[in-house]
Amino acid sequence: MSLSSPFHCRSRRKEAQISKVLQGSESKSEPPHVGSYSLKRALRPLFANQPAIFLICALGCAGCFPVRHTLSPGASGVVLDSNTHAPILGAEVVISHSTYPPPSPEEAFTNSRPPVIKTEQGGQFLIPPERGWDLFVVPIDVFPPFGLLVVRRDGYQPVLVPFWSRSVKPLGEVVMKPADK
Repeated sequence: MSLSSPFHCRSRRKEAQISKVLQGSESKSEPPHVGSYSLKRALRPLFANQPAIFLICALGCAGCFPVRHTLSPGASGVVLDSNTHAPILGAEVVISHSTYPPPSPEEAFTNSRPPVIKTEQGGQFLIPPERGWDLFVVPIDVFPPFGLLVVRRDGYQPVLVPFWSRSVKPLGEVVMKPADK
């Protein structure tokens, strides 16, 4: 290829524009070529071959990293009648988003996350934890997430049990008192 070819002149012109932009010596009357194709083309080799390494370095240098963590804890246990200590079948059990103490047990039940679990034959229940991904900045929060267990059944007073856990918390026996008539 000869030095006088039209392709050679165009590439030299683009090189001159890029060097002006990078050096900051471009005149104020000309529009800057920062968003132009030539600048993107000049910077492409820096990031095109290794985007994963660039992303890891950028996140690592920022002091944050992706972590799968517990958004809301799970719970397990058995719901029993306070008088007879018999298991209660069909009680609704949820984990509430409310703080403790909530304004009312009904509001705590309404402000809950799925699923709504019904106790089985032996009064047993198991609610899985809710997990999610997030970016954490060092230092990570050392306290486990708060959970508020709400249990209700017709003929019984609602029960609220506050707890903290990073996974499924075995709560043991949850005792319900019969409602006053």
